[in-house]
Amino acid sequence: MAVGHRIEPEYDEHTMVDYILALGGHPFTDLDAAEYKCKTLVRELGGPFRVINHPQGGYAVIAGESGEARKVCASTQTEEPPDTGYGPGPLAEALASFTRATSVTESQPGGAERETSAQGMPRYAPGAAQGEPPEEFQIHPTLRAFAMDFTGAAISFGLMVQPYLPLSLAGIVYTDSISTALTMSAISLTGLVLALFVLGRIGWYLAAFRYRVTPLTVKSVYGIIDRKSQTVRLSHVRSIDVEQTALQRLLGVGTVRLATGGTDDYEVVLRFIQHPDKLQLELQRRVGRFASLARRID
Repeated sequence: MAVGHRIEPEYDEHTMVDYILALGGHPFTDLDAAEYKCKTLVRELGGPFRVINHPQGGYAVIAGESGEARKVCASTQTEEPPDTGYGPGPLAEALASFTRATSVTESQPGGAERETSAQGMPRYAPGAAQGEPPEEFQIHPTLRAFAMDFTGAAISFGLMVQPYLPLSLAGIVYTDSISTALTMSAISLTGLVLALFVLGRIGWYLAAFRYRVTPLTVKSVYGIIDRKSQTVRLSHVRSIDVEQTALQRLLGVGTVRLATGGTDDYEVVLRFIQHPDKLQLELQRRVGRFASLARRID
């Protein structure tokens, strides 16, 4: 919240007041926005606040309920906040808590993390026939992103089952000699090792990567034993880019990258995403809501 400089109110020349103002330290130009901020402070701090006319024009919020006020937001007030055009649901509550948004993870001793937002969070596949996405959801890597890996595993299993095929393609005549038998055994073993390696790689990616979208943040969680995470607030996002190769465009998969503009790198990267362009549009819509809210309050 922005706290304005101390100004002597007209009703008491010896009293100094801390004004709670809009973004940028300016008075609220909209009474509804000032009341909305007032009610948010009541929910956060529990004490009474009130909306007053600012001496320089517009409105401000101050603590206490005594004195002349345009609106008193008492702690017992149960009115709904004004309609901001964003509709009901978790997102409206998130916008009301815009200035107090906190990270969705907490660090535990020893480096472990407690995933506080993962409990009960629905899974969502961008582009699937699921209707509108929920306000909070998880995204998992899609299997179609590993089409080439599955192809390689199938070929490796083929070598394991039919090791004489490479010999036939090379023009080597199959015999009952020990050298031929050793060669076929080596080919078969190599095929088994490669197949298990590729399938293990696919399984690791599917189990290790999780992406979580909330009304306030986008988070990438990766790792199985040693788990790490990257979080970016939607209110700070300045760029949402999609990266796809020619094959990935054909398969409908890709990577979504989010940056805040404060660095030259991306803060959060979401890999192996189904229909990344659909997720990009959804995230851009949510980022646009924060930009609209900031303009409204300011």
